[in-house]
Amino acid sequence: MLEQLEEIAKHYETILLDTCVLFMPLTSSPRISIQEKIKHSNRITNSAIFFTEQFQNSGNFQVTHSVIEEYSPKTFSLKKRVKQKFVQGNRNELRWYRTIMRENKERRRLINVFEEKDMVFKLDKIKKEIYNYFRKIYSGFEEMRKLDETDLDFLISGLTIFDKNTSCLLISNDFQIMYAWRKIVLTQKLDSKNFGFYFRKQFNGFEKAYGD
Repeated sequence: MLEQLEEIAKHYETILLDTCVLFMPLTSSPRISIQEKIKHSNRITNSAIFFTEQFQNSGNFQVTHSVIEEYSPKTFSLKKRVKQKFVQGNRNELRWYRTIMRENKERRRLINVFEEKDMVFKLDKIKKEIYNYFRKIYSGFEEMRKLDETDLDFLISGLTIFDKNTSCLLISNDFQIMYAWRKIVLTQKLDSKNFGFYFRKQFNGFEKAYGD
């Protein structure tokens, strides 16, 4: 059953969002033609606008520094490319570059909201000790070794938040993270109602993953 983000947010003290979720729902659509690239970019733009509007009304969402870095647009100038394509008369590519410029603008706007509303997860001295402890004890799990640094940081940050006797929800479309989360929940006999995991299946449709 799919649930809307507004409803899910009522049940968790902290919701940690992964990069792939900020971009868009689960999708396998190809991005080969210019038209497909434009459609893909528009979906990312609309997703950024959606989250920006959501975060105006709720303060229990967070992201990690690694997610911010991964989500940030590349720092190259599109203006020169747009001008070049216009001279060459390639209107389809010109339209695509303009779409990318709008996408980058909305992504930066969302990042500004994260920073202005203090929604970037930070490690104080105590949290850092807990974070490092979890990284050490779970490093031997096969499921953890399959994660890259950003994904591992995302999962361990969620555990650190949960360890502070607060409920924490992870939202990600990364199945490797979900497998590692499930392994921890099962082996440590954690309450998946308080340390939960959801997928973003539709634009505002989220599906619960189960730890058993």
